Amino acid sequence: MSGIHPSTGALLARKGLETEIRAALAGEKEVDVSAGFSWPMRFHDWVALGNVKATRDAATIGPRRQQQETLTIDVNIGAWRPGSGSEIAEAAWERAFQLLALIEAHLLDGANTTLGGAVLWCLPGDTDTTGDEYDDGYQVEIAATFVCSHRTRAT
Repeated sequence: MSGIHPSTGALLARKGLETEIRAALAGEKEVDVSAGFSWPMRFHDWVALGNVKATRDAATIGPRRQQQETLTIDVNIGAWRPGSGSEIAEAAWERAFQLLALIEAHLLDGANTTLGGAVLWCLPGDTDTTGDEYDDGYQVEIAATFVCSHRTRAT
């Protein structure tokens, strides 16, 4: 695979990102990593893939019947810590961002940026983070996006 395919790269990119997230977190033994949010979780930390948006740019259509495609993949990263108080809240915030940092560092390594050849490149995008008391503890969730470039080309 080369990041150029005859159809949308949405599913290839999603699967490739999941593989790279699993590789990034291979040393983390108590993190649920799933292709979609599933319940119940086994651990207090999780990473779950979400929606994929594919946008094709008609302005890039060329003589080889190809065009650029931008893929945006949503990933939910979270941490929950039992208890209450400032230290518990801070521990949840730190852990959620630690997981995000591990994933981003892994993706930014040149060998991993193509998601195994599924895309031309994939880089971290926007994040939106919330934290609140939940179920006798404190929970932080990061809604992260990863932006990928892909090219569709007729065979």
